[in-house]
This record gives sequence, C-alpha cells and structure tokens, in this order.
Amino acid sequence: MATAHRIRDKHLTCSICFELYTRPKTLPCMHSFCEHCLENHILAKRDDKGFGCPMCNTHTLMPDPAAPPDKWASQFKTDFKLVGMLEEIFQIEQERSVVKDAKKLNQLLDDLRSSENTLLDKIEIDKLALSKISVDQDEISQQISDVFSTIKMKIQRKEEALKQRLNQLCVQRKDIVSRSWLSKQKLIDQINSQIEVGEKLTSMAVKDTSEGEVEKFHETQAQFKKAVDNATSVSLPNVELNLKQEDITRFDSLVFCDIRQLKAESDKSVSNTDKEITGVVPEKSKSGEAKAVKEVKSVKTFKAPQPPQKVPAQIILPQTSTSGEPARPPLVAILTPTKDDCDKEPEYQDVVVLRESKIQIVVVSDYNNKRVVAIYVQQGSKTQKSIKLDGNPTRLCTLDSTKVGVSCSDPYQVIVVTVHPELKQVATINTTINNLGIAALNPNTLAISNKNKISVVTTTGSILKEFKTKVDSSFYSMSWYMATTPTGSIIVSDSYAEVISCVTPTGQTLWQWKTPAGTPPSGVACDKQGRIYVVLSSIREVHRLSQTGQYLGVVLNKDDDLVLPSAMDIDQFGQWYMLKKSRQIQIFKPLAN
Repeated sequence: MATAHRIRDKHLTCSICFELYTRPKTLPCMHSFCEHCLENHILAKRDDKGFGCPMCNTHTLMPDPAAPPDKWASQFKTDFKLVGMLEEIFQIEQERSVVKDAKKLNQLLDDLRSSENTLLDKIEIDKLALSKISVDQDEISQQISDVFSTIKMKIQRKEEALKQRLNQLCVQRKDIVSRSWLSKQKLIDQINSQIEVGEKLTSMAVKDTSEGEVEKFHETQAQFKKAVDNATSVSLPNVELNLKQEDITRFDSLVFCDIRQLKAESDKSVSNTDKEITGVVPEKSKSGEAKAVKEVKSVKTFKAPQPPQKVPAQIILPQTSTSGEPARPPLVAILTPTKDDCDKEPEYQDVVVLRESKIQIVVVSDYNNKRVVAIYVQQGSKTQKSIKLDGNPTRLCTLDSTKVGVSCSDPYQVIVVTVHPELKQVATINTTINNLGIAALNPNTLAISNKNKISVVTTTGSILKEFKTKVDSSFYSMSWYMATTPTGSIIVSDSYAEVISCVTPTGQTLWQWKTPAGTPPSGVACDKQGRIYVVLSSIREVHRLSQTGQYLGVVLNKDDDLVLPSAMDIDQFGQWYMLKKSRQIQIFKPLAN
C-alpha cells in the first residue's frame, strides 16, 4: 500500500495543483498537466504563437494558434497511459478499502456475538434472581399473614375475656342492686303499715282534737304518703354492657399496629384494664342503698383498652395563655364548597390560599370530580368558580398571588392554573410517573415527588435536578405532601417512613424528624418565621417544629374540632386553613407568637 502511494504522489500528480491528474495533457517536451491547470497557465503566459512549459519553460508552439486561447489546452493529446494507471490504482485502493471494511465488520460481528452471549447470561441470572425474589416474597407474605393472624386471634381472645369480665361485674352489681331494692321494699311496706296505724289513730282522735290541728295532721299525712308513693313507683334500671363504637373500632385498629410492639402493648393495655375493673368494687356504707345505685350507673362508662401513645424524645411545652391553659388558635370560620357541578361526592385532597388585593382566594383540589375549585371571599361575600381537568387533581402549591400548581394522576400531569382575574389552565407538563407531593421553589420552578424520587422542574417542563433522599438507609416510599421554607428548603412528609425531612433543592438532607410511632404524617405547612406544622390525621393533632427540626409541641388537637384533618396551608398574614373530613375548610386565627 505504501508503494502505491509513492507511485501516485511521484508520477500521477500534477505539478501545478499537486493533485491527481484530471484529463492529463502531455506537451511536446513530455511534461504532463491537468487540462484545466494547463489552460489557466496558457491564459496567463501565452504569446501570439505559443507558451512556455510550466516545468522546463520550453517554448511550445500551438498546432492552431488561430483557435481561441481557452481552447489551446484541448489541442494537446490526452495521456491515456496515465489515465489507465490512475484507474488501476483507484481500483486497487477500493479493493483494499473493501477488505479492510470487511475485517472491521467481522470484528464488530464477533463483538456483537460476545455481547449477545453476555446479555443472555445476564438474562438467565436475572430470571433466577426474579424467581428467587418471587419465592422469597411469597414466603415473607405468608409469614406476615401468619403473624397477623396470630396477633389478631390473641386480641380477639383478650377482647372476649374482657367482655366476660365486664359481664360478670355487671351481673354482680345487678345482684347488689336487687338485694338493696328488696330491703328498700321491706322498708316501704313497714312505712305503709305505719300509715294505716296512723289513719286509725287519727279517726279515733278527731273528736278530741281541734279542727285546725286535724287539718294540719291530714296535710302532713298526705305529703308523707305522696312521697312514699313516688318512692314505690321507681323502677329498677336495666344494667347492660354497652361498649361504645369508638372502643370497638379501637380494638380493630390494634391489628394494624407495629408488629414489633403490638404484643407488649396489648398485654400491657389488658393488664391495666384488668386493674381498673378489679378496682371498681361496690363500697359498703352505712346507707348502702343510695351508694349501690350510683355505682350501677357507672358501669356504662367502661372503655376498651387503648394502646399507649409514644411521644417524641424531645418535648417542648406549647405556648400557654395568661390563664395557665395551653394557648390554641381560635376557629374563626368554616368554608364549605358547593356541589353545583359535581357528578360524584367531592373529595378535597389539598388546600392553598392566595391573596390578591383585598380578595382572599381559597383553592382546593377535588379528586373525585377532576376539578379545581376556587372560593373568592371579599368583604363578607363569597363566590365560587371551578375548572375541569383531564386528570384527577391531588396536591396543590402556590406559585404567586394569581397562579397555583396542580399535580394530577390518570393521566400523570403537572398543571399550572391561573385563579385571578379568571380561572383557567395556562400550562401542562406531561410526566411518566404518578406525582404525589408538589411545592413551589419560585414562580417558575416546582419540586414534585413520587414514591421514592424528588424532581426539580420548570413550569415549561425542563428537568433541572432529580434525586433520591434516604430515610434510615431506605428511600422515600410515599411522599404525600410537600412545602417550602422561607430559605428555599423543601419539607417532605413521608407517610410510610413516618418522618418529616428537610432537604435542599440539590438533594442534601438538612434534618429529619420522626413522628410518634403509628402516626403517619399527612399535610405540612410553613409560616413566614420558618416554623413547620405537621398534620397527624390518625390522632387528630397538629404539631409544630422549628426551622431546624426542633419539636415545639402540639398546637391543635381533637378538642379544637379536628376531624380527619389531612392538608394545611398558612396565608401571608399567618391565618391557618385546615381540610376537615375532605369536605370543609376550617380557618383558624394565628397565635400571637
């Protein structure tokens, strides 16, 4: 191949353009040049009869000087030997190139066959791993099922034992009341006999007694008899075992407690209840009748055992009022969206609040009816608008004073909706995963979460960052609600891991706070001071954390009329908005501090 290159460069290259000959023309001095190169040379160096050779400067006469100068080069003979050599070398190079390409293709095929064999081996290994995982999953599922069955059976046995004890106690007390009633009845009979004796004595003494004294005696006698008749007309109350529905529900909820703690907690609860029951023994008193009746009424107030509640390791007491009682934000209003354009019963999943001029706008996402509802409150009047979406809206976030972001499922989308001055959809981002939580980092950037990943995206759909954050060596499993702090951090509420995490938009975890065991968090919100509020729906409470994750105590509980609270938001004036039973919005006035 090197020889062919040397021959081509030395003998087949034009000395004017230094390229391979193109239609080579040979002069009488035996020097050859490309036809177009020779033509350019003639036009530049010609005289009336000819021109000088570009190589040796030999004067060459033209066969036909009368022809136009641009045609002089074509009058010389073409060197077909050079043309043949060029074609031969070109063919040789083509054949060598084909052979080289064939070798490369063979090598590529060998590599592909090797890769195919490797992939087949990996596929077989993955199949074995999948089959093993399936077997392990079935075994673990069966083990969990057996454990739950055993625990449920033990709870049912303890429940039956408790009911039997309560029934025995009721029967015992009923016997005591019956005996007391019999003794009272004997006393009443004795009183009646004394009345009869008194009537006889009265009739005998009327003649010797003044008229005023007789009337006074009869009046006193009638009052006494009326009191006795009222006493004898009292019927014995039925003493029955009345377990309240909430107590029965509490029994059922024990089945879903933490497996590692359930047995110890249920044993402890039953033992404590046994002590309470055995401690309620009728006291013997000198006036035993009245005491027994009061104790029978108390039988109806027995409650089923409750699992002991666990509190966080660090407890800081909530703010207290001047009267010494814990300060609570007062409930100032309740908003109930109308159902004018509903096909199904509404289920509001999230709530956000916007302030535009003097208008207060409360926005909720109605999952069942695929709509976003905006309630406009201004100077005591209230109007409502709604907009239908393609998917089922779940979570909301505030982008600015006029726009909200909405995460949807079926189809998976993130939608930007303008709520003022009119309610309309202005942007749609299609996603490939089911988004759960959503929060706004700024008016043009969102943080959205699915089961185990957080994505930072723009409102135009560009993905800026994706990351996974660990909780106790495991990734997020169910990031329900999200919020942002004044410093730009993201607060994530993980219901499965039962943890609140504070992360940066780049994926760095700043702190994490574990909720009390068995209380998965739902809604989260953040005020202007950076304090975080966590909704614990299962125990009907709202807890407060500092911006560094310190626990600051309980700010709302079931005594504040919290019923199935789920989502929460705080407006720019510090007013709280809470979803109640996924049907209403409770509005609380903020605390002073």
